[in-house]
Amino acid sequence: MLGLLTGDVEAKLAQGAITQENAGRLQDFVRVSGQALVDLSPDLIDIFVFF
Repeated sequence: MLGLLTGDVEAKLAQGAITQENAGRLQDFVRVSGQALVDLSPDLIDIFVFF
């Protein structure tokens, strides 16, 4: 799963390694998780710096 998230979804789709439906799901997940990381990153930095 991590390999798919960090890899090129379009290339995996072209290779037939994933379906169009799964490619869409991965792209949605990356978009949502990326936004969550942007929103929460200041708090995460405080947590990791002080512990």
